[in-house]
Amino acid sequence: MRKSQTVGHFLVVCLLAATSAWGQAGTNSGVIAGEVDDSSGAKVPNAKVEVTSPALIEQARETVTGDDGLYRIVNLPPGIYAVTATQMGFSASKHEGIEITTGFTATVNFSLTPGSVTQTVTVTSEAPVLDTQDSVVQKIVSNAVLEALPIGKSATDYPALLPGAIAPAASQDVGGLRGEQSQGFRIHGSAPIDYTELRDGMYYGAMTGGGSNQLSSNNPTATQEVQLETGGYTAEDWNNGGHVNIIPKNGGNAFHGSFQADFGHKALQSGNVTPALQALGVPASSSIRSLYEVAGGVGGPIKKDKLWFFADARHWISSSYQAGANFFYDANEAAPFPNNLYYAADPSRPAYDINTYTEVGLRLTWQATKRNQFTEHFIQERNCNCFYTISSGLLAPEAATHHYYLHDSHDQVTWTFPVNNKLVLWAGFTAVMSDIDTKGSGETPTSFAITDSSANFTYGANGTALNPGGTYGLTTQIDFNENFTASYTTGPHAFKFGFSELQARGSRFATFSNLAGANGFPYGVQLQMQCQAITLASPMAGLPPGAPYPASLLNAAGLPTTDYKIGNKVLKAPTVAPTTVNSLSCPVVPGV
Repeated sequence: MRKSQTVGHFLVVCLLAATSAWGQAGTNSGVIAGEVDDSSGAKVPNAKVEVTSPALIEQARETVTGDDGLYRIVNLPPGIYAVTATQMGFSASKHEGIEITTGFTATVNFSLTPGSVTQTVTVTSEAPVLDTQDSVVQKIVSNAVLEALPIGKSATDYPALLPGAIAPAASQDVGGLRGEQSQGFRIHGSAPIDYTELRDGMYYGAMTGGGSNQLSSNNPTATQEVQLETGGYTAEDWNNGGHVNIIPKNGGNAFHGSFQADFGHKALQSGNVTPALQALGVPASSSIRSLYEVAGGVGGPIKKDKLWFFADARHWISSSYQAGANFFYDANEAAPFPNNLYYAADPSRPAYDINTYTEVGLRLTWQATKRNQFTEHFIQERNCNCFYTISSGLLAPEAATHHYYLHDSHDQVTWTFPVNNKLVLWAGFTAVMSDIDTKGSGETPTSFAITDSSANFTYGANGTALNPGGTYGLTTQIDFNENFTASYTTGPHAFKFGFSELQARGSRFATFSNLAGANGFPYGVQLQMQCQAITLASPMAGLPPGAPYPASLLNAAGLPTTDYKIGNKVLKAPTVAPTTVNSLSCPVVPGV
């Protein structure tokens, strides 16, 4: 008996949550709601309220007011609407120019005056419509605003538009120079992993990446608007971090399109690192190496009033030289062992990152019947985050990795069916498929993976393990997202039921170019060094120029000083040449 009561209480709580938080029919739609009164202020029950818009698949949708004169129409796609209220014995009243954006509830009230139904009072100019009903805290950014703002066009740049939003320090960007290798933001104390990206109201990320969006970029010319949610989330949301919902453009009965080109050059760049700051040890700003973007899209009818398309393409490159004392290739990398164990900056080969994004997309909209509409949106990408995370300052270029996103495709299908004026069914399916090929970026066949623990700096190579979790290799993953909702509206009340399911499937195959290892050491050994000062200008104290490095210091570094054996192979004790240079900033070693 007690168990039945517990289950009953749980169901009641879920039902109350649905009625209070699910008034909006979906994260890719809006709501128009309000009340209908007469000129004396009395409520008008059973009045017909109709909304019309080119954005509606059936062109018009209607409902009736309840006994309290309230009405609510849900699942309205973004667009400009006209709302008309009619009742026998009263003149019709019409409001025009009501803009609906994603997640927005527009309050539109009517005051009917006695008269003929054939008479219509049209309101075309009034105070802006505000959302006073939903608890969701959000900001809608239109495509026109995105194109006008002097910021990058990825989700990493959106925090600049949101009070209280925080982007990772290494990902903060101006003008799109950082690319899209790191996306998302934190809001109100949320963790970075709580960030969620959606497309057309559906989750679009990679579950193997901790839930973040690591496998896609966003073509701004194919975006209708962007919904940024920062609080007051609905019952449908499964985390409390920042949400970015990208609403794509659709085709229409008229051909339309857009084109965008951006270009940057180091001659156009400025910085705020003054000579005084440089004297205190602040490095100069990173400089532009290559920065440009070309994107465009065009849409129109395949068959008027039946089948539409929107096709788009984009190519974007962002590359910058990294500023800092250690942001150079290692000049000792190809030197004989053990001289290749010590890092020497090569000023002729500065470090830089490269982020390339190439994307083509096609969105089809099919009006199968008057009330059944289907969409399919397919995107094929081929991207690279080359010299991945080198901006952290912890890696030499040859120790960074290239992340090639191969066969990176996304397919999204939706179905919308307004059964009648009260019931709307919606279903969606998203598949994110990708192969990530992680490769080395410049190590030689005899390179070691070396981390100097004193300087917290890795150089030489980055392949550290011959296993499924190794540094280099091919990762294949497929993420599925299935959704179904049924929205029922009667008078002022709205109910929503449905389910969503996320699936992740993946595999990893580790591959290395140097399976036998370097200098007799098995591949996968990462040496931990202690920073040791070696300079050409100041020979070691008490030793003549050209003398070998002292055996005592070799021992301190963990290197053998006599012949040693690995397997059946006998190796000579390493000797550091007097011309070897270590350019890392090291503590002074007494007696040297």
